[in-house]
Amino acid sequence: RKKIYTDAEYIIQKRVVQRRYRESNREKIRQQRHEYLERLYTDVYSAYSNKCNCCGETERKFFELDHVNGGGRQEAILMKGTAAIYAKVRREKFPATYQLLCANCNQGRERNGGICPHKQ
Repeated sequence: RKKIYTDAEYIIQKRVVQRRYRESNREKIRQQRHEYLERLYTDVYSAYSNKCNCCGETERKFFELDHVNGGGRQEAILMKGTAAIYAKVRREKFPATYQLLCANCNQGRERNGGICPHKQ
């Protein structure tokens, strides 16, 4: 006979099943997450021309998503990480309120009142 669960029992049972699955498929889940993030970053970088909007740097390892009007730190805290921001940007069809910068230009903007030292 199939047991009929109450809502609370169902939620607890579902969590147990999910935990067991995660524990027994740890490597598979890690690989899927890695592949998802690679696709996500590639989509965002491609949409913003695969280069720094300031100096033209093309090395992906240096790229950071910059908030044109500021507020990036607060959004990262609110959304609990950068991957969530990248997903939001893709979901919103790559709005012009973001730009792709290399780490040097992004830090330069932050330390120089919103203007990259390359543009002075």
